[in-house]
Amino acid sequence: MTILEMPELSEPDIDRCFSKYIGKKTFSGGACVASVGERIFHRNIYGSPAQPPPVKRLGFDAVFDLASLTKVLATGIGVMH
Repeated sequence: MTILEMPELSEPDIDRCFSKYIGKKTFSGGACVASVGERIFHRNIYGSPAQPPPVKRLGFDAVFDLASLTKVLATGIGVMH
């Protein structure tokens, strides 16, 4: 079994990725926790709960709807099985 190495990512790379897709309106907000082993090196919340302005930044108390992930995860797990 081959273990794939994760690409080297920096905090600015992660921030740019979220900013790019929020700017393209792919999604309005998201959360990220990035770690190596047990060490968390980046934790941030991006975006806004409402579009258009006035823009209110999301906080760490934001609650996200994961319903749209159910289809993707269930299908992916089914295909892998």
